[in-house]
Amino acid sequence: MRIVDKPCKHCGVMMYGVSSLKTVCDECLHNNSLELQRRARERYRQREPEREAQRMKELEAKKPQPSQLDMDACEATRCGMTYGQLKLRTAHR
Repeated sequence: MRIVDKPCKHCGVMMYGVSSLKTVCDECLHNNSLELQRRARERYRQREPEREAQRMKELEAKKPQPSQLDMDACEATRCGMTYGQLKLRTAHR
């Protein structure tokens, strides 16, 4: 690695006393970094609705289904009875 004077690969500005491995000036490096960040934000925003739909689908799949006992208890409450009273009434039918 030597210290050399060479032009920037992107904008052509002369860089003095830089490493022979350096290819772009600090300003171009900074601008490129900002451009990469902007592109990453755009990709993230484009995929956000897909991710949200996938998350909602997973939450729906994880939602526990009510058991028969829970459904019978709700039905008894709607009829103004207790669970035991409902079971006695339905057992005689």
